[in-house]
Amino acid sequence: MPFALMLVPLQEIHEICNMYIRAYFAGRFFLLANSFLNPVVYCFHMPEFNESILKERTLTLKMCISSEFFAWTALFITVTIAIIGGNIITIIVFWKLRSVLKRTYYLLINLAIADLIVGFGGAVFTSTSILKLNSTEESPASTIARFLRMDVFSGTASLTTLLFIAGERFLAIAFPFLHKVITIRFYMKCIAVVWITSFLMTGIIFSSGIFPTSFCRTISRGILGYFTIVCLIAISTLYTAIWVVSRKVNVRIPRNRRDQNKRLAKTLAIVTLTSLIGRIPLSVHTVTPFSKIDGNCFLSGPRIIAPFLQMANSVINPLVYCYRMSEFRAVLKQNFPTCRNS
Repeated sequence: MPFALMLVPLQEIHEICNMYIRAYFAGRFFLLANSFLNPVVYCFHMPEFNESILKERTLTLKMCISSEFFAWTALFITVTIAIIGGNIITIIVFWKLRSVLKRTYYLLINLAIADLIVGFGGAVFTSTSILKLNSTEESPASTIARFLRMDVFSGTASLTTLLFIAGERFLAIAFPFLHKVITIRFYMKCIAVVWITSFLMTGIIFSSGIFPTSFCRTISRGILGYFTIVCLIAISTLYTAIWVVSRKVNVRIPRNRRDQNKRLAKTLAIVTLTSLIGRIPLSVHTVTPFSKIDGNCFLSGPRIIAPFLQMANSVINPLVYCYRMSEFRAVLKQNFPTCRNS
């Protein structure tokens, strides 16, 4: 064979090699093209294949976008730490101010405890979101539904406490002498009513999960929605009455006491307003029949904005106390030296 090749001119050998190389690459090209065309043929001639592609595409679109997920996660972790730390400090400060705020501090501490539960709920929600990222073991709907049930518990406690705070401030301004004779036992009963109501509302929402029928879901959401609306109307009415009564001067009450009551009423009105603004979106989402949770990502999309607003509200309350209450600032600076230069 080598001797036969030596008799062939070099140019012909070069042309033969080029021909074989072209044939080789042409064959490889057609082979690759065939591998590309096969899925296209399946898509056009097999409806089942086409449906499977659409399902997979929908599933992929619902997966977490890394940047969005980690941005929301970092934000939730920051807010959760601020909620827990801020409300623990608030409870300590209000406990030290019990001689100044007298019996009102019971309700304020109860409100801080409700906000603290919101922080713990946010910690559970965020950690679950990280551990169950795009996991198929548990659906996002069940995870967020569990967070919403916890939110119903803390939200009901907060809303009921705000209602009692509004009533207590109304008595302090409109009927100061009646307010003086109210005993501590009455405040303890109010706090007991707050948590009993929270357990009842949470139980009603849980019942819709135990009996997953449209009738049970409609009834449970209707009860929660009706309760929320009644509380909102009552709170708005009480603060409107406080505003009307506070414009009148009661000469039987010392001036400094009147000013203190008005200032505290304004502070608590701001706290109530921010609480309602933060909680109403998630309450509407919880009681709305057409609100549905889907997708594989917990911390993504517009559906997470409502829980975030509700959690952010629990951070705002301590800031309002610090800005509006000089006694709160004084105790804060006295017990936390890092606040003295702020």
